[in-house]
Amino acid sequence: MVMPSVIEAYPGLTPQVSGPKRFRSLLIADDDSQYRQGLRAFLELSRQSSSAWFQQIYEASSSSDCINMAIAHRPDLILLDLEFLDEEVSGLEIFEKLKAVSYPGKIAIISGHSSAGEIFKAIKLGACGYLLKDQLVAHLPAALSAWVENRVYLGTEAATR
Repeated sequence: MVMPSVIEAYPGLTPQVSGPKRFRSLLIADDDSQYRQGLRAFLELSRQSSSAWFQQIYEASSSSDCINMAIAHRPDLILLDLEFLDEEVSGLEIFEKLKAVSYPGKIAIISGHSSAGEIFKAIKLGACGYLLKDQLVAHLPAALSAWVENRVYLGTEAATR
């Protein structure tokens, strides 16, 4: 008697050949160079492990850099700061400009503020998420998993507003 293989015996069970879904590229858009570099270092560490989310990480320090890099590189995900302190433009205005040029990727807002109005505006524009900067590292793995599956993810503080 020939024993069926596990897959034949359990037809709903299929092997994971390609592994979990991942983003190819990320653009970190924030005017705070220390924050950008710290976040990049955290993500670079994960790139060296089997849980790497991104093959390529870009950085933008201004609104114009963000828009130009988004158009040129077409990253799968942009982590967009809500405030660029040295400019008269907000992250939500940058978001609107990216939509106007038909940027095809996902945009998540990162901020130091949890204003209900800003969160609502970001989601209404189509943001895939809103995370507070001081909680970003703690929420990032769950957020990335949600975003790659086309779900919205809000950090704890943002979700309770």
